[in-house]
Amino acid sequence: MLLGLGLMIALLQPTPPLVAGESFRVLFEHTAEYYQLNGSTWEPCSVPSTTCLPDTQSYQLKIDGAVVQTLPFSEPPPVFIVANGTTAGTHTIIVEAVGSSVTPSAGVNLSVQAAMQAPGPQGAPVITQGAPPPPPATWTEITTLRGTRVAPANSDSSTLAYPGTVAAGTRLVIAGAAWAASPATSVAVTGSGTGCTGLTFAVRFNAAVPTGMQWRTFIAQALTTTAGPCTISVNPSGIQADFSWTQTGFTGPATVTETLAACQGTSTAPQCSLAGLAGMLVVGVMSHDGATMALTAGSGVTAIGENETNAAAQAHAAARTIRTADGTALVNWTMGSTAPWGVQLVGWR
Repeated sequence: MLLGLGLMIALLQPTPPLVAGESFRVLFEHTAEYYQLNGSTWEPCSVPSTTCLPDTQSYQLKIDGAVVQTLPFSEPPPVFIVANGTTAGTHTIIVEAVGSSVTPSAGVNLSVQAAMQAPGPQGAPVITQGAPPPPPATWTEITTLRGTRVAPANSDSSTLAYPGTVAAGTRLVIAGAAWAASPATSVAVTGSGTGCTGLTFAVRFNAAVPTGMQWRTFIAQALTTTAGPCTISVNPSGIQADFSWTQTGFTGPATVTETLAACQGTSTAPQCSLAGLAGMLVVGVMSHDGATMALTAGSGVTAIGENETNAAAQAHAAARTIRTADGTALVNWTMGSTAPWGVQLVGWR
C-alpha cells in the first residue's frame, strides 16, 4: 500500500483501514532552506556546501503519536517503509521535519515551526492497490570488471581501463574520493573506447563532509549501449588533486530511479543508510581524514574496492548491497582508528 503525503509536515486523520501486518510506504514532499553563517548571523544561501547548510537534520514518522522511524535528511526526501505494518484499523500518521543546528534569525523559519506545532488535515491520501507490481529486476555485479586506480600525486586527471570487453547494457559504476588544497567543487567522469561510445556519466558529487576537510567523495554511473573496450577518465575540478577510485559494472534494469544519502561523523564506524526498496542496488563510498588505516566493509555489504593509503592519494572504500526486500539499506565500515569521515550513498532501482 502506498500512502502519498503532499506537504513537508503531513497528517492523515484517519488513514484508510489497514490490514494488520500489511506493509506500506509513506511518501512526502519537503524543500529545505539553506543558510550560511556570516559573522554571528545565519543568512540564506543557494548552493549546498560545507558552509551552506540545510535547516533540516532528519524526518520522523509517527503513528498514533509514537515515533516509529527516523530517516536522515536527503533531497529528494526519503521514503518511509513500514515493513511489518501496524495493527488493523485506522491510524493517525504524521511526518515531522527535525531542525538542524542551523539557527536562522527570528522570523526566517516560522512557517516550518508553526507547521510542526499544529499540523492540519491534508486531504484524502493517495492509495495504490490492485494487481501486485511485477517483481523488481535483479542486479548482478560483474566482478571481473572491478578495478581500483590510485592517481599519481598532484594529478590533473587519471585513467583506468576496464579489463577485456565491456558488454552492451552494462551499468558502469565509479566511486572514489579526491583531495585538493582548494577542495574540488565537481568531478568529471568520461569514457573512451567502443564500449563507452556516446556515454554521459551521471556524477553525484558529495561536499557534505566534516567541517574543515579538503576532500570530497563522488559516485558516477552510465549504461553502455555498445560492446568493446572502455577506459575511464576521472578529472576533479581545479588542478593538482590527490585522488583514487574504484570502478565496476552491473547487469540490471535499463531504466532506473535514484535515491541519494550522505552522512558524516568522527568515530571508527562510518555508516549511512537510506530507504531501500526490494530490487534496489545501493553503492556507497567513504573517505576520511588522518593517517593511512585499515578500512573494512561491514557485515551485510560487499566490498567492491579500496585505497587505504591516505598520503599521496586520498583514501576511499567502496561497497554495495542489493536489496531483496523493502527496508532500510545500511552501508558501513570499520576504520583502524578514530578520524573524521564522510559517507555517500546512491541507490538505483
